[in-house]
This record gives sequence, structure tokens and C-alpha cells, in this order.
Amino acid sequence: MNMLTHQKCWVHNNPETTKRIKMPRPKKRSFSIKGHRTSLSLEEPFWNALRVVATEQNMPLATLVAKIDAERGNEDTGLSSAVRIFVLHHFQKQAQRHTPDDTLPSNKISRTDSV
Repeated sequence: MNMLTHQKCWVHNNPETTKRIKMPRPKKRSFSIKGHRTSLSLEEPFWNALRVVATEQNMPLATLVAKIDAERGNEDTGLSSAVRIFVLHHFQKQAQRHTPDDTLPSNKISRTDSV
């Protein structure tokens, strides 16, 4: 599937149908981490997913953000990016726990397959 950006929308070019999906703008929120104020800029779906993770882990959102900040290690990675990756990995792990091994894409690729 070919994807192009146009006027802040994703355009999916498909011979059968063309869809435009409005991409949400990032929303900025401030947190205090180790006594320092910092802001985090995420799209609303990531804020919602982060709240779900915080609820699952029974911790306040600010505590989860501080945990992600402490675990990211590489200061070259921005906090917003680290949060997005954390959320993605969290839900990928959940999906793997609920998906039979024989349906996972990684199990369908042999060493002789080209990527």
C-alpha cells in the first residue's frame, strides 16, 4: 500500500478505494520529573493509550512518564518519542500474548526469504 501525506492527512492509494484519515495534532502537557518541569507532546491516541497503560500498572500518569524517562537511557531520544515507542511495545507484547504463535508474521519468514 502506498501512503502519501497531503494537507496533514494520510492518503491511502488503493486501486479500489482512496481514504483520507485526518491525523491528530500533538497536544502538549507538562510534567515534573525529578524536580524539573518538562513537556511532552503526543497525539491524542497516544495520550489515551498511555492512560490505559498507567491504569493497568496502577500508577499515576506522571509516575509512568517518569519511569519511561528513567528507562530510556539514551538522552538523544526525545521523551515524546520514548513514550510512543514504550506504548507501541506495550501493546505489541499484549497482542503477542493473545495471538497463537503460528499466526505471527515473524514465524512465517524463513532465512531464505528476502526482505
